[in-house]
Amino acid sequence: KVEQDPDDPEQLIATQVSKSGAALTADSFSPKLLDYQKAIVTFRKGSGFYAFDTWQDDYEKAYLIRDKYEYLHQIYRVPWKLLPPGKTDVVEAVIDIKSGDIDPAKVVFKTPQGVEFKSESRDGVYIAYHLGGAISG
Repeated sequence: KVEQDPDDPEQLIATQVSKSGAALTADSFSPKLLDYQKAIVTFRKGSGFYAFDTWQDDYEKAYLIRDKYEYLHQIYRVPWKLLPPGKTDVVEAVIDIKSGDIDPAKVVFKTPQGVEFKSESRDGVYIAYHLGGAISG
């Protein structure tokens, strides 16, 4: 993320928001392995600038969009986030940990392609920084 220095308009400030890593192997993640009795992660817009759309019950009647929301464990629909290419934004993730074998210090936000987004925890709420990629398709 690159921003203009508020104290010196001729200077830019660069902040790392993600890092590249190895892509996840095909069998390393399956939504069927999620155990909502151990922890539930709920995403919300937080202080983000760009649109963030969470599932609404009325969407069940909307044939054009209802299948666009991934369904995890029959209890959670994954929200959508608008992020133009090259732009950065944040989302919040609240993790309700119900099991002692979940270590919040080991929480990471990573895409299947291996991009790991910088995050920080504030009072149990994770702020995850995201970078928009190239448009595909």
